[in-house]
Amino acid sequence: MRQPISVLVRIYNFFRDGLAVISGFLIVAMVLYVSASVFLRHTPYPMGWGLEVAEYSLIILTFFSAGWLLKNRGHTRIDVIIDLIKKPRIRSIIDGILYVITAAITLFLMIFSAIVTWENYRSGTLQVKVYTFPKWMLCAIIPIGFFFLVIESVKMAYNYFKEANRK
Repeated sequence: MRQPISVLVRIYNFFRDGLAVISGFLIVAMVLYVSASVFLRHTPYPMGWGLEVAEYSLIILTFFSAGWLLKNRGHTRIDVIIDLIKKPRIRSIIDGILYVITAAITLFLMIFSAIVTWENYRSGTLQVKVYTFPKWMLCAIIPIGFFFLVIESVKMAYNYFKEANRK
């Protein structure tokens, strides 16, 4: 039983980290095409699509890197009240509870965004701007990002509760 779980964990880590790498490439690409768009604005060769591609890139990189960022504790966090607690065991328990709440909220958002994505797919709604494509393709990124946030939140909660039991 340990072997299949180990394989699933490696696959999960591969996808989580791979999506973060894609986000990194999108940031570099966004810098390049926004800069090119600015420089070419007053030439005979303007890039009218640059702003729209930047919008889509921001959505993609936000959700693709969210799970990796949580794993590496890169999300903004305000610990004013938690810093007042001096006992490490109680701090770990409170942190665990906060991550359980985070997991519940992100699970709800994942399910809701999956429903919205499915409704867009079923109805054939189109995203119409410079480029026209099915809206579900853009919406599908959101439940993927929330999936990784749910898993990472559960892992963080588990680690904090395990840490509390050791103290």
